[in-house]
Formats: sequence, C-alpha cells, structure tokens
Amino acid sequence: VALRDVDSNPAIDAADPRRAPATDQRGFVRDAEPDIGAFELLDPPDILITGRRGHEIARGDYDPSTLDGTDFGTAVVDGSALVQSFTLVNQGESPLVLAGPPVLPSGWSDAFSIIREPNATIAAGASSSFDVSFEPSSTGLHRTNVRVVSNDPDEPDYQFQVQGTGRAEPQITAPSARNDAFTVNV
Repeated sequence: VALRDVDSNPAIDAADPRRAPATDQRGFVRDAEPDIGAFELLDPPDILITGRRGHEIARGDYDPSTLDGTDFGTAVVDGSALVQSFTLVNQGESPLVLAGPPVLPSGWSDAFSIIREPNATIAAGASSSFDVSFEPSSTGLHRTNVRVVSNDPDEPDYQFQVQGTGRAEPQITAPSARNDAFTVNV
C-alpha cells in the first residue's frame, strides 16, 4: 500500500500505466498514473452530516435552524419528546470510523439525549443515522452541542448545535359556583 505523503513517497503515480493491470487486487480501477504496489491509493474518509430533508449541517454550525432540524421547535414541559434524525455520510473512498457514538457534552441542557446510535464504521459512499430526542423538564430555550469524532483527517471533531424551547402546558380553570368566569393560562 502506498503511503499518503505524496510529496515524499516515490511510489505515488510512479508505475508504467502501459504495464500496470487495469484494476488493483480489490477490483478498483486504477487511475491514469497508477501507484507502484498492490493497491491504488484511496482518498481518506470524508464526513458529512445531514438533517431534516437531507439539508447539510456544516461543521461548527452554531446557528440552529428548523430547515435542517437543528432547531427542534417547541415542546411541552414533561410532555412527549420531539425526535430528530441526523445522518452521517461518508463521501470518501476509505471507511469512516467513529471514535465512539455521538455525544452531547456535559454542562449543557439535559433536555437532549441520543436515543439511537449510528454504526461505528461507515463504508465508502454509505451512511448511517442517529436520533436525538428533546424532552424539556423546564420552560425556556435549551441548547447543546452534538459532537461526532471520527478518522476524517480534515474534520476529526465535527460539532454542531441543537436547540429547542420548553413551554408550560396550558392550564384551564373551570368556573366555580360563586363565579361564572373561567381563566385560561397559556
């Protein structure tokens, strides 16, 4: 296998293309300037994360949006959870290996949790999804970062922010015998 450092590796693009087989040992088509050795050099893994409707979430996106699903919207306190799926896509030619499941760093809102984890290894051109749940126990804005660590050489620590707003459940007070008025608190 040829080494990745192209500038100092004499094996990169050094074989005679007229004498090299059309494919390497794995069946991958060699390029016009084949490497010396058994395998052609593959591009490294390249992570991409998408949210709602396939919208890309940029690494370092700290501006949550309903468009990509990073803004979960509003949920009733102690009510049903809102769940959003995010997809890890490997755009590279080598396997993408996660250092562990996505994490939500401590010190942020505890209203979020990872409820489904992606595969630990994602083949070239493949994808795997994970789910984040938002279930607030208090009113107001809740935020946290989602962190995915992998072997992608230029984006090994991929983080983005999610948020949601907790609101109180409406309270309805029925009229009393002494007063025929009622109130609704929203």
